[in-house]
Amino acid sequence: MRLSTLLAAALAAAPAASARPAERVLTRDDAVKRAAAIRGLEYDLALELDGEKPDFKGRVALRFELEAPADGLTIDFADGKVARLSVNGKKTPADYNGLFITLPKALLRAGHNAVVVDYSHPYSADGAGLYRFKDPEDGRVYMYTNFEPYDANKLFPCFDQPDLKAAYVLRVTAPADWTVVSTVKEAKTALSGARRTWTFAKTPKLSTYVFSVHAGPFHVWSSTSGRVPARLFARQSLAKYIPAEEWLELTRQGLDFFDGYFDVPYPFGKYDQLVVPDFNAGAMENAGAVTFSERYVFRSTPTLEDREAMANTLLHEMAHMWFGDLVTMRWWNGLWLNESFATYMASLAVGKATRFTRSWQTFFSDDKQWGYAVDQRDTTHPIEGPVPDTGQAFANFDGITYGKGASVLKQLAYLLGPDRFRDGVRLYLKTHAYGNAEESDFFAALSKAAGAELGVWTRDWLKTAGVNTLRAEYACADGKVSSFALLQSAEPAFPTLRRHRTVVALYGEAAGGGLAVRDEAAVGYEGSRTEVPALVGRPCPALVYPNHGDEDYAKVELDALSLAAVKKGLTRVPDALARAMLWHTLWEMVRDAKLPVSDYLDLVVADLGKETDFKVVLDVLETIQARRGTTASVLNYLPDPDYPRLEAFLWERLAASEPGGDFQKLWFDVYAKNAASADGAAKLRALLTGTAELAGMTVDQDRRWTLLARLGELGAADAEALVLAELQRDPSDLGAKSALTARAARADGKRAWFDRLSDPKSADTLGEQRAIIARFFPPAQKALRGEFLGPFLETLPALLAAKGDDFLDDYTRAMIPTTCSKQSVAALEGFLAKTPPANPVVLRALRDARQEDARCVKVRALLR
Repeated sequence: MRLSTLLAAALAAAPAASARPAERVLTRDDAVKRAAAIRGLEYDLALELDGEKPDFKGRVALRFELEAPADGLTIDFADGKVARLSVNGKKTPADYNGLFITLPKALLRAGHNAVVVDYSHPYSADGAGLYRFKDPEDGRVYMYTNFEPYDANKLFPCFDQPDLKAAYVLRVTAPADWTVVSTVKEAKTALSGARRTWTFAKTPKLSTYVFSVHAGPFHVWSSTSGRVPARLFARQSLAKYIPAEEWLELTRQGLDFFDGYFDVPYPFGKYDQLVVPDFNAGAMENAGAVTFSERYVFRSTPTLEDREAMANTLLHEMAHMWFGDLVTMRWWNGLWLNESFATYMASLAVGKATRFTRSWQTFFSDDKQWGYAVDQRDTTHPIEGPVPDTGQAFANFDGITYGKGASVLKQLAYLLGPDRFRDGVRLYLKTHAYGNAEESDFFAALSKAAGAELGVWTRDWLKTAGVNTLRAEYACADGKVSSFALLQSAEPAFPTLRRHRTVVALYGEAAGGGLAVRDEAAVGYEGSRTEVPALVGRPCPALVYPNHGDEDYAKVELDALSLAAVKKGLTRVPDALARAMLWHTLWEMVRDAKLPVSDYLDLVVADLGKETDFKVVLDVLETIQARRGTTASVLNYLPDPDYPRLEAFLWERLAASEPGGDFQKLWFDVYAKNAASADGAAKLRALLTGTAELAGMTVDQDRRWTLLARLGELGAADAEALVLAELQRDPSDLGAKSALTARAARADGKRAWFDRLSDPKSADTLGEQRAIIARFFPPAQKALRGEFLGPFLETLPALLAAKGDDFLDDYTRAMIPTTCSKQSVAALEGFLAKTPPANPVVLRALRDARQEDARCVKVRALLR
């Protein structure tokens, strides 16, 4: 062989310097290179869907422009099979590694290119890509897609990144009795025997992650009462539980509000919403075809709070139609602006356009507290920061991206004024419609509309991590305030002291033993100390709260006199939002080991029964068990929870509740999950069997499963017989999943359930795995947790190699068996030091668990 031949062979065998690594993520660097090369992208996609076969078939034509033939140009396509590939009319073997197809440079050309791929792909078992669900009640099959951030390539070969927007033409052939839904309404359908082909018109330009396809024999509700035609879809067996009129009314209210606020008409022609089983998230903002989890379907009469939560989610996704779908981030470092803005806008719209007028209190109790919790972890991160790949993008769906980001936008609207903020949003949307934008584009629009320079604000609030602590320091003389200052501090790891604006309220004693706001002042503060001369000379307060009205994003620490006033009873404070914020401050003091958790529980038992605001009661009760985004809870922090006292308190409140009211449902649900004594177990059994009743209380099917699961947790000898009998009453898939939860919650057989979960080859769907996880480690079985720390760490590497992010996120958040001991803290620290996982979702979960375990040790030490 000649030297030139040898050299050519060696060069051909060697990977190019810029070759894309064979990984299950797309890096930002590769995305930037690809985006620079491609223009004028369009997809023509045809799918063959079937209710029984294990996979589906498709053909996609990708048409795009290149300035020059690109070396190493890849098309994303994970876990499928390529049957045929042609590039510019020439058939060629597919260079396919199971993750992406590398196109041959020799067949590409400057100008127009056409790539056609015939392929097949298995249906998803974990909800990412095209998920297929067979309803056990009636045998009907339903399908839906879920793509964010990087799973459109599990439906079809594509350039799966947000800044390569494209127009789509879609054809779907499916069983004749199915309805197929996508971004735009179908242009025509054609029946051929037992199959029907649905052809859809060309879409506006969209990012891959908000394109979607859904199919099945759905029950459909329609409304043409507003400017935009709206439809609602659900599977047939759950249709009787869907409050369709309420859903469609909220839809009309939201579309009217957003059309007016944004001053940009709804961009996608029709608005479809689909309630689908086993959905991985709460909802997903697919353009023109939003998907929702069935957690928003209630087989019982929901509380007003449940209905508000549904409204909030509905309007969150609707806000994305403009902010995310019409104007889209260029890369996933801009995810925060999509989600933060939709979170902020949902609360604004709910409060102004619907009957749920107290949406900002809900925002504080839910989204903002989620942000506070995550922002105090070692794993917190800036709102806007580097996102090197789509794996990190998945990890960033967290309380910073949603809760903190929305809180910061809320403060910015307060600083600029609501009208100037709105005008900036309008300018941004009109300037970048159907395109991609970055954070700088958004703030340029706000700056122009408001006439304000926002560079320092964006640096302080978006580019740095951590929450500031705010405390009032004051002195009184002769019954008057003689000095007043606001003190700002930060954790050493995140030392930034920011510019804030807040309202300081001074409370005084009122008639009847209550407290009332006597003075308040709007204050801008920065640095470690800000004097507040406006409050000097005011009457000396009984209580000071330095974030009155919740405009600021700061962790409040009460001064000694204010803490003493609060301990006398929070119901003395007349405003419900203020009471909610004070309860939150007390809970933060517990978590910081500045207030014994036993003192907190004393106050709950003494004062919460007097509380008349449902939102406040719900908020406090979530600290007893665990609130969103954290495993912290009274029951976890107390080494031996005082169940008899807590149980008696919960039963007393349940018995005293108005029959049929929301409070009765709330106290019932909390009692059913926390009764622990023999007497409590007997009460639960009597409610389950119907030998005891509560006036006005219907023990519906879902609550029956809750009672049954708790009896199993407490060691009922007939627990399995109860499960089998209940499955006869409830043969639905929800019943089957509830049975999994109840069985896995029992102490007996726990290891077998753990082995099933930790099996990398498990055939369980993600929905079934989530059911097993749901109550795997109840507080009543604390002693069992320690037995699983070793097995958990031993089996984790195999799961990391085999499972996707959705499973790993759920599994690690719920299943790390910490024991609130120095031993488990040390075990986690050792594992992280020796074998830190590369997966950012799992690494963050382990670090969070270690930190919370160490925090728990400190909280318990305060009890001694």
